[in-house]
Amino acid sequence: MKQKEELDICINLINWIQDYSISNDEILSQIKANNYLNKSIELDKKRIDKQPLLTLPSLSLFKIIENIINTLNNVDESLAIHNQRYGCSYLNIKDRLFQSFENLELSTTQLIEYLEKAEYIILQYHLTEYVIKKQLLQNEVKKSLELISKISDKSYHYSSYRLIANFYGLKGDKNNFLKILKKCDARKDVYEIECIKENFIENYSCINSLEESFELIERREFGNKYYIAALLPIVKIKTFDEVKELLNDSRFEVPKLYIKEIILTKAFELNKKNQNTENFNYLKGVLNEIPSRVKYGNSDFSLRDNLWISIAESLLAKNNELFKQEINYSIKRINSKIPKRSLSNKVKT
Repeated sequence: MKQKEELDICINLINWIQDYSISNDEILSQIKANNYLNKSIELDKKRIDKQPLLTLPSLSLFKIIENIINTLNNVDESLAIHNQRYGCSYLNIKDRLFQSFENLELSTTQLIEYLEKAEYIILQYHLTEYVIKKQLLQNEVKKSLELISKISDKSYHYSSYRLIANFYGLKGDKNNFLKILKKCDARKDVYEIECIKENFIENYSCINSLEESFELIERREFGNKYYIAALLPIVKIKTFDEVKELLNDSRFEVPKLYIKEIILTKAFELNKKNQNTENFNYLKGVLNEIPSRVKYGNSDFSLRDNLWISIAESLLAKNNELFKQEINYSIKRINSKIPKRSLSNKVKT
């Protein structure tokens, strides 16, 4: 028995369980007729997982099928059919399937053959994104774009386009990025698309002048908050005083964005040459002026806490006793209990 048979078993199980026109008894009959339980024992014995996709190992195929049989044999018939099958766990089967793909090291052409067998829309979507990621590693952008159209529900297309946008973003490819960005639906998963745009601006700024980056930021797709991403390549190489001078430009005086505060923190955090007592004391005066209620993106912690966390972690990374006082001060200024406790424990070890 070939390990590839496991792929068909997993896809069939998902297709059947998610097809509510098929009765539970029919699914059980199909599992029995195809001898899936006995086959799973043999397949589990032969299976050798390569680099795990997940932190926790996926369930054995035998346990997955056994669970499906037990679930369908003991349903509460007063429930809607999708609730009856809830315990069958799409995610367990999907995780097993994708780990099998990794083990078998299939080509993208072979993966597409399995994609065409997927009837459940969520599996189509997950498998399409999996294949696209593989294609982009091989710079097969054209094939990736063609593949998106195979997802039957267009409401899932935006997520796959974001993979391609990120591909161009990491290259700082302005023309292609902007073309794909239009298809990424900025109204959904807002923080994800903002992260993709930030990565693009940072990488664009790496290979173009600051003025060219600032011109790009003025486009309606971006805006003032992307000045931070544009300045990141600069702060990694400029002195703290040079960054301070650069920030004197009036364009960075944008209410509620705290551009100067964030960039100065980054200049301290990302450039070890800027990590000295004088610059730390300057940051103290700047950061302590930020109101504690100001949020930072989708973080659970305030902007001020995030910036003090960054400073503390950067100094701890140096493992330098010279900054013990500065590290303790930074931790003291953090209000959130979880990072405060975590950093305090690092100081003790």
